[in-house]
Amino acid sequence: MMNGKAIRQWIAGSVAIGLGVWSASADGASIRSSRYSGGDRPIQVAQQADTCRRADVQIGIYQEPNATSPAVGVIGAGDYMRLGSGSGGGWVRITAPAIGWVEAKYLLGNDSTPCPPSLRPATPTPEPDVSEPGTPAFPPANQPSTSPPPSAIVEAPDASEPLVTRVATCRVTPQSGLVVRSRPLILSITAIGTLPSGLQTIEFTDRTLTTETAEGTRQWVYILSPQEGWISPGFVGDNSNLVGSGCSIS
Repeated sequence: MMNGKAIRQWIAGSVAIGLGVWSASADGASIRSSRYSGGDRPIQVAQQADTCRRADVQIGIYQEPNATSPAVGVIGAGDYMRLGSGSGGGWVRITAPAIGWVEAKYLLGNDSTPCPPSLRPATPTPEPDVSEPGTPAFPPANQPSTSPPPSAIVEAPDASEPLVTRVATCRVTPQSGLVVRSRPLILSITAIGTLPSGLQTIEFTDRTLTTETAEGTRQWVYILSPQEGWISPGFVGDNSNLVGSGCSIS
């Protein structure tokens, strides 16, 4: 039968195993009750995030800043840890080797304590400069870019022969207007303007083409004013977008 001292030792060892951070040695002593190594006392300083400290003795890492919360790990005597943001009540939050809380009184070092490579925060890799040598990647803040966006660059027709033009007054029939495009394609990125609904004086050119669509053969004509670009009067046999003398595409 165990005497009183043996019972107390057995209880201390059982509690140590349950918490996961106490020593299960025969004398039942807590691993956190060992003497400070070398007679040094821990250095207590204000913490700064992403700096490191060293454990003076083996200590537990807890989910919350109290010894009754679940233990998530152990830091051996002499091992390093990286500090996080948060402290109070004698506890310090750490982010490596595990995220949790440790008791500040068992830490050695200060904000100048070097972190081992395995605990150093990752340094983001800067984006490479892909601009031409000698030219800024972006125009200065007080100097707007003079280059139009790709959708605003008008794809002009073949200029190997002079353009033949005519001017006509036409009625734009769509209530939302007739879209002027940078090229003869119905895409959101090709829209560069709109001819408002109603009477419009339009300068047509002799440059026309057709595109095949599910609705039929769409007609296109290149205009110079009131805005330069491509417009579609409608489909072959149905120039419903423009009405008026000289407004149809023959």
